[in-house]
Amino acid sequence: MQLSSPFNSEWTCSSEYIRSGTPSRRDGISYVQEMHHRLRGTSFIRQTVSSLKLKPICKETAYIYFHRFFMLRSFKSCDASRVGLACVYLASKYEDHPAFKEHMVRIYQLLTTRKDLTKKDKVWGEHLSNCWPPK
Repeated sequence: MQLSSPFNSEWTCSSEYIRSGTPSRRDGISYVQEMHHRLRGTSFIRQTVSSLKLKPICKETAYIYFHRFFMLRSFKSCDASRVGLACVYLASKYEDHPAFKEHMVRIYQLLTTRKDLTKKDKVWGEHLSNCWPPK
């Protein structure tokens, strides 16, 4: 039994599918809105990778995972920042540059709340910069 997929064997899909066939489009999200969600998601990935001082290849791999995920799922059904964080985690493992889950969760909290750093958070930031990347 073969599953139906919009992708060919190289994980590419037609421009027609991108414009009108994605799950987000079927859920009523316009093409412009979907591209905005994708831009925000990749921006979140870039900020996370930068904060964790991971290799650039981790960021690029996370981008690929993120875009592939949302070619099969709607932006209405999943939080893009949480999916982005999961993509960074998987990419860091795949590229053999693992990040500590505790650090990833803390960075996620800081990026999603967009709050000013308190004294406690500054201490955490100094700790993070001293222990990352692992030597």
